Amino acid sequence: MQIFDKLIVELKSREVDNFKGWLSFVVRNYCISVIRKQKTDKKRLNDYQEHEYTMQSEETELALEKN
Repeated sequence: MQIFDKLIVELKSREVDNFKGWLSFVVRNYCISVIRKQKTDKKRLNDYQEHEYTMQSEETELALEKN
């Protein structure tokens, strides 16, 4: 659905001679951008989880040291 919306917007601003080739180009680039975004989101989540785990470990160590 998002690709279809993008196609409509792009077609209004471009003159396309080879529609089939242009369509493949737009779809491929869209898919690549989605994959890149998913990788970035996954990396951010992993970084957050590592940070959260480290913070919890440090808090546990401090609590054990107090006892």
